[in-house]
Amino acid sequence: MTRLEAAAHVSVVILCLCAVGLVIEKRYGVQAPAGRPGPERLVGKRFDVPGALWTKQPVNAALILSTKCKHCQASLPFYRDLVAERDRLGIRASVVVVSRDSPEQISEFLHCTKTLNKLRM
Repeated sequence: MTRLEAAAHVSVVILCLCAVGLVIEKRYGVQAPAGRPGPERLVGKRFDVPGALWTKQPVNAALILSTKCKHCQASLPFYRDLVAERDRLGIRASVVVVSRDSPEQISEFLHCTKTLNKLRM
């Protein structure tokens, strides 16, 4: 077998392994649920939150949190720093917490983690 033939065989084997990997990824990989909009579809959209006065401030941010979400818990220090910086600089912006959890659960969650004490829930 010549060097060229050996290289061709190795290339074919690598190509087959890549193809099998792609098939396995498509078959068993994580897929987004059908019918649910991605986050890019929600940016800039209007939604109503009871008690939120969106026109009172020039900038508004809505934080969608869950007491059971590990990513929400991991992001709390960032949100705490964000609100502290807003207050330090005197920026006119409102931050509203939106959750499927009860207001009592979210309030206890935020106070236990010493985060976002000044937010409207």
